[in-house]
Amino acid sequence: MEIFSTLVSRRGALAVGGVLAVGAAEGYPSVSIPSVSLVRGGIGELAKRKGLLFGAALDVSWMNDPAMMSALDRDMTVIGVANGFNWTRTQYRPGMDLDWSQAEAVYKWARSHGKLVRGHNIIWMDEVLPPWLRNDLRHSNRANTENVMVGHVRDTFAHWRGRLIQQEVVNEPITSTGLRDTVWSRNIGESYIDLAFHAAADTDPGPLRILNQDWIEMDSKEHDGRRATLLGLLERLLKRGVPVQALGIEGHLQGEYPFSATKWRRFLDEVVGMGLKLIVTEYDVHDRGFSGNANARDVAVAALARDFLDVTLSYRECLGLVSQTWSDRYSWLTDTPAKSRGDGQALRPNPLDASYKPKLLYEAIVQAILNAPSR
Repeated sequence: MEIFSTLVSRRGALAVGGVLAVGAAEGYPSVSIPSVSLVRGGIGELAKRKGLLFGAALDVSWMNDPAMMSALDRDMTVIGVANGFNWTRTQYRPGMDLDWSQAEAVYKWARSHGKLVRGHNIIWMDEVLPPWLRNDLRHSNRANTENVMVGHVRDTFAHWRGRLIQQEVVNEPITSTGLRDTVWSRNIGESYIDLAFHAAADTDPGPLRILNQDWIEMDSKEHDGRRATLLGLLERLLKRGVPVQALGIEGHLQGEYPFSATKWRRFLDEVVGMGLKLIVTEYDVHDRGFSGNANARDVAVAALARDFLDVTLSYRECLGLVSQTWSDRYSWLTDTPAKSRGDGQALRPNPLDASYKPKLLYEAIVQAILNAPSR
């Protein structure tokens, strides 16, 4: 397990701004990377010895892929329900009872393989609401909007009572300038977050209640703004007694921006200083900002990952790491045309490639866990 550390000095391999300075594509020398070995017994068991949770999301649509399921079974101690909590999947027709069949299928597999299970977001933005509900709420008053939202949170927590270790109650509530513009913020205001967390805690106090946020990890004006906005929001919520217990750090790292360990540590100091736990919830690395062939980009991806994880996992308040997807065969980045690379090369954002072979990102995660303090 010394491939990563001997192959590249992280900061020495990256130019200013995170652009790869070693071997690349056409016009650049190639980079030869030794093979990466899988951890005997799985990364999850390695993480458990440090007191860390380690997991990945699973969507029901991937369950017919034996290689994917084998990889998850080998490396994970925690399975996240990838999309089965989305309102578009649970109540796609008006008036119907919530349909938990997709999430239940993931849960059944996970528990039968000895995995803990965590829930994904409940309250999010307008685009992930069923169209019929989005239209209804667009013309709704505050009282009715509150009833709909609180009822949904309560129904969700009641259905899963006693079965989940964590639940993302509110997802991505802010931008760099304030609250995200959603039907919840328009019709209710910031207190929609209060209502959602109180409803969750009152219905089932067991799962760790998480506020989940994107675009806070990198070093840019937008990321700086979101960190500042989020800190202000968390401070106000806790002052009002809102039962938020943890910050979910999505961990969608982006090669298009640099990473500042100093800024990131300063931010995490503020969060844990409020008494909150940390959990990385949707980890991957978007390599569009790195030039070069697959091998060269893998070096840069691993370097960025290691820099981020070394800081984040150094906090004993950090409970663990959950990958958005474990293999390049399945990735929201690949499924989003706007996220594609300009040079036409396939994205490589995950620890395993599309053939389920481990990459340098896998090794970087292993080394970061080995270097993390026990908790």
